[in-house]
Amino acid sequence: MLRALLALSIVITTCVRSSAEEPRAVWADPDHWEFLGSLTFDVIKLRDTLAADIDVLLTSRAPLDSERLAEMLAERLAAGYRHSGFPEAVVTSEVVVDRQRIVLNVKEGPSYRNGVVRVDGAKTIPVGELITGLTEGTGPQDAFLRWTQPPGQGGMREWCKANGEKVEQEAAIWKRDQFTSFGSGRETGIVAKAKLILQRCGYMDPLISATFEPQADGLTTLIMTIEDEGPRAVLGDVEIHGGKLNSPEQILAYLEIQPGQALDIESASRWQWKLQESARFYEAKVEVTPPPFGTGPSRLDVNVVEIPGLPMLDEPLTPSQQAAVRAAAWMTAPKKEDWQLSAALKIPADYQPYLVPAWRGAETLAIRLTLSTAEGAAILEVEFRHADQTSLWSAQAHVDHQQFQLVNLTRKAKLSFEVAETKLILNANWLVRKPDAEGRGSAMFFGFGFNNNGKKGPRIPEIKTIVVPAALLVEMLKPEQQVTLADGSLKLESLGKIMEFDADSGQLRQFRVMQDGTPAFSLIAETGLYRRRIKEVASSYAACQEVMQDQARLTQTCRFLLDEIAGLEIASLLGRPETVATVHRLLDAGVLRGIDYELRPEAFTEEDALNRKPTFGIAPETPTGPPHPLAWLKPLLHVAFQGYSLVFPRETGSWVAGREAALSLLAGKKGAMPPARVVDVLDQADAGPISFLLAAEMFQFVSPYHRYVLSTAAAERLDSPAVRSDLRVLANDRSLAGKVVLALATALRDASAEDLSVIASWVTKAQYDDVLRPAFRELSRRKDEPLAQVLPEVLEQVYPALIRPALVAELQRLEAPVQAANGKADVKPLALPDAPFQNRGPNLKLPDPPPDLTNQQFLPKRD
Repeated sequence: MLRALLALSIVITTCVRSSAEEPRAVWADPDHWEFLGSLTFDVIKLRDTLAADIDVLLTSRAPLDSERLAEMLAERLAAGYRHSGFPEAVVTSEVVVDRQRIVLNVKEGPSYRNGVVRVDGAKTIPVGELITGLTEGTGPQDAFLRWTQPPGQGGMREWCKANGEKVEQEAAIWKRDQFTSFGSGRETGIVAKAKLILQRCGYMDPLISATFEPQADGLTTLIMTIEDEGPRAVLGDVEIHGGKLNSPEQILAYLEIQPGQALDIESASRWQWKLQESARFYEAKVEVTPPPFGTGPSRLDVNVVEIPGLPMLDEPLTPSQQAAVRAAAWMTAPKKEDWQLSAALKIPADYQPYLVPAWRGAETLAIRLTLSTAEGAAILEVEFRHADQTSLWSAQAHVDHQQFQLVNLTRKAKLSFEVAETKLILNANWLVRKPDAEGRGSAMFFGFGFNNNGKKGPRIPEIKTIVVPAALLVEMLKPEQQVTLADGSLKLESLGKIMEFDADSGQLRQFRVMQDGTPAFSLIAETGLYRRRIKEVASSYAACQEVMQDQARLTQTCRFLLDEIAGLEIASLLGRPETVATVHRLLDAGVLRGIDYELRPEAFTEEDALNRKPTFGIAPETPTGPPHPLAWLKPLLHVAFQGYSLVFPRETGSWVAGREAALSLLAGKKGAMPPARVVDVLDQADAGPISFLLAAEMFQFVSPYHRYVLSTAAAERLDSPAVRSDLRVLANDRSLAGKVVLALATALRDASAEDLSVIASWVTKAQYDDVLRPAFRELSRRKDEPLAQVLPEVLEQVYPALIRPALVAELQRLEAPVQAANGKADVKPLALPDAPFQNRGPNLKLPDPPPDLTNQQFLPKRD
């Protein structure tokens, strides 16, 4: 009886202890979280987002309180629903001990989209300007609006900086029909943007608040309440420096400045631009300094550097100078039209042996680029020509909105496919020399660029430049420059160069650089160039149409490139026909089909935008506990780790390394995990050497000792099967890299040993051919086994000749700073095993670190 009671007491004690300790591995495991009532979002998305949330990770630290973790999960899940457009979402949590589960019950409630903006409390504030800026966007803080040309001449308003550089308008902060983000601090950003808009109207310090009011129709009304419009800024003292030809009074009169006038946030930028536009100054800088206290007047400082020999501000420029000013204004913001750049490069005779056979005998390389800001397109043409200008080889690349075409006019072959995003940037510029007081020159930028920023959806390319009128005037004032104004054109001619502008509109007509009387480079601007060129090449495009299908994927692109290589007769590849044949067989096996699927075009309409579901996410929140030096990193880490978690699958070694590094950043050095503890945590996650090296890079911010220990641990684990976890990361089917790995493993099943040896020699250096040949043969022999299971054993074969030397070099690089600090440049590197994949047992001893790394100043302090 006594023994029975004793046994019963032991059982009860054990049960109580196990339920009280609640091992972290159970409750902190996201697979033990259940979600009930989620109708809009996928449960996997909810679980993965919570698992990578910084607040949840902090709460999951041992010692773990399951009730507190459940409360935190409910709190962060509700925050995610509110951020995704569900303001009434309620989440309750329950800890089910017998099932070892945390159950989260969700009541989503209605979702809301952004609706109209209402402004309350405005007296003199321009309500229309405020609403337009919030719903349509506005310029950056250091930009102002200007007219590209007078309104009567078809000019448009654009945002630019004080130096005249055009800048993009920022996106609207309140876009209609987007899902409203509730409870994420969105109101603070809206208030900041509203203040910037009102500062542009002269209201320098208004008191504003923003609130969201959901409506019965599913739309949210943004209510902007003006509690105090604040004082209007006025101008006080004015200081002008640097004017010698023009008096301060003349400069003030030209700028139409009077003390006591109202100011706004754009005043200084507008005045600075007006001085530069006058073409009388090399440089002009205008600064407004607000009063240090109270609401008194602001101070204005104007600093100028004048161009000698020009009329004063109250005198007109000469006709040639006026034409130059109009040309500079046009270059700053040209109208939508076409451009054509051509170049003809002579091929030296001693370069002939290096040309591929298809180009042998060519004496000229002709390049032409036709750009169209009106059509949003570009054509790049490359042609090798014989001495008699007959074409030996000609190819074109044509970008039209979101379609890319590569055409070989010589072989009548065409590749055409849709692209998700295109980005084409071209810059051509030259320098104008600004002489200083001693006659020496300093560079001023003068040029233009073609920019298509690659955002989704068709977007018209734009000409972007930084040009001030003074730049052209300085160019005209060069002693070797001949300036003529006749027949409605302004010509600037010098030795070997000619630049011509339309005198009335300022439009560039042509720019040519000549060598030996022959144009080597020419730039022409003329409406209709692009359409004219399209008509000229239409028949050639039609003749190439049937060679390649439209919307070609990567597989077809590779086939096209192989055909191009064959057509060009590149000896280095044609000398190994088995290589090309193997590539063809791999393409036939479907190695790239996974990527082809990812690259498929998707039609996206406005109706899709209205019908799409909200995307679940948790907005970062500032820490509410006692602040520490790195507390400001929390919002940044919140966003960064969400992206990091998409790369590495949850609970793999690399994911754990990133998780522990993020938490150590928040904890700071005082609470950072000791390096030995980091090693233990990574071991528990079956981390391989790649994960340990990644952790060494991440933890170097804590101390050099952390990096040393983790790097050493990476070398020690080369003999462990844990390398399989790194391979599982690479084979993660959620990543594009994983699709390639799995597709390659599938394709290798159909490859012979000879094919695999060819691949080895093709993708590696020649001296490694004999080493990799048996490795690929082994992969082929065991083709029915999972790649991640076979590869570690195959890697053992290539370790001595390939992997080990690379690791030795890496460890030497890691140890170099330590050796230099100790003055021991002759320290031998760590010894690496000759057979790393043979398990030598668990009792491995870490090498002793250098003496200076054991100094207490590098070790994390513990409470």
